Amino acid sequence: MKFEVNSASPEKLSTDLLVIFLDKELQLSTVEDPKLVSLLDNLKSGFEQKTLKREYFSRWAELGSKHILVFHSALNNSYNTWEKIKIFAARAVSWGSDLSLPEITFLLNG
Repeated sequence: MKFEVNSASPEKLSTDLLVIFLDKELQLSTVEDPKLVSLLDNLKSGFEQKTLKREYFSRWAELGSKHILVFHSALNNSYNTWEKIKIFAARAVSWGSDLSLPEITFLLNG
């Protein structure tokens, strides 16, 4: 598996799996696409109200990505934010490996 840093905007990315981390206090990524903003707002609300208890995975034909995987820090309260990001990143790589999705992109502010 190859890891690389790409500073392109989400609209210009071409990837098999787009991974987004949500947090109640930190804005870890910036999204401008109205459809994705709406989805992330709904997911954030669901995670914070505890109606969603697992990460969200779906096909996503927008923004040049084929699938989307969303984690929220509320899914794991045992660790600080940075440890959670490492844990969720490992899970995202596992998702990509299990589903034969070789190109994984993490949407993070940098």
